Amino acid sequence: MARTARRTSAHAAAPAMRRRIDTEPEAHWWGQVEAVVAQVRERVRPSGVSAAMAAGRRLRGARLVAYALRGTQVRTVGQESVQAAGSGRVDAVGQPPLTGRESAVAELVAEGMTNQQIASHLGLAKSTVAGHLDRVRDKLGVRSRTQVAVRVAKRIADPEPGL
Repeated sequence: MARTARRTSAHAAAPAMRRRIDTEPEAHWWGQVEAVVAQVRERVRPSGVSAAMAAGRRLRGARLVAYALRGTQVRTVGQESVQAAGSGRVDAVGQPPLTGRESAVAELVAEGMTNQQIASHLGLAKSTVAGHLDRVRDKLGVRSRTQVAVRVAKRIADPEPGL
């Protein structure tokens, strides 16, 4: 039953995330999702469905990603030993630690903010945010904003030093 509630909550959270990233699922997948939701509504009491849907609608940003990934195997990119430029420091898993500003930028990326929104939020130039994000991706050994968000979500779900 908990698994059904998790899926229902994730389903309820999905529209907000899709709006935020301006995308819609392909018709094939949408049909499958709606079929599963119909089955859940048949098998679960209405109060249980309502509670799970309400919980899902409250999920945002990094917490939504962490919730969606909980219980799944996530391949962590960049586990190889990398040294921070000039410092020689690495964290417990062989990654250079992020600075406070890099951590803040990574967390705001995980919340779904654009570089411009992050710049406004932190009082920085957009190009400064882009530079911080480049260093975050380099240090984490990832290539995309999505991978940065997954790493932040993983840290929230299972804290480790240096993100």
